[in-house]
Amino acid sequence: MTMKNAYNITDRFTGSVIFTAEIQVADDAPMALRLGAATAVAIAAQADLRGANLRYADLRYADLSYADLRYADLSYADLHRIATELAAENKRLRDTLSMLVSMSDNHSPFGGEIYQDRVDRAWDSARAALKDGAT
Repeated sequence: MTMKNAYNITDRFTGSVIFTAEIQVADDAPMALRLGAATAVAIAAQADLRGANLRYADLRYADLSYADLRYADLSYADLHRIATELAAENKRLRDTLSMLVSMSDNHSPFGGEIYQDRVDRAWDSARAALKDGAT
């Protein structure tokens, strides 16, 4: 049976209630799912979740784009989808950086010999970043 219940999100340091969410979940829903649903409601309400205790929360489908989760306890929280998206974005950025590094300095968008030293330093920095990221 599904019921609408109040669920409190607490501060990880003091235990005080940061936000109370009205969520509709099954009576036998796991605590991680309840906390994840409450977190989604809090984020939609633009609640300040800094320092929140979100330990074990199921956040696979939560949109955390604008959530301020500084100092929040996300230990054992399910962030699988978010980690997958970050890995894909990281790969896209690495591919773009590789493409830029492989461009000939002669075809630099900066143009002109006046800026050649700046271009060389930029490419060297990009190459070093790419090399450091590969290890």
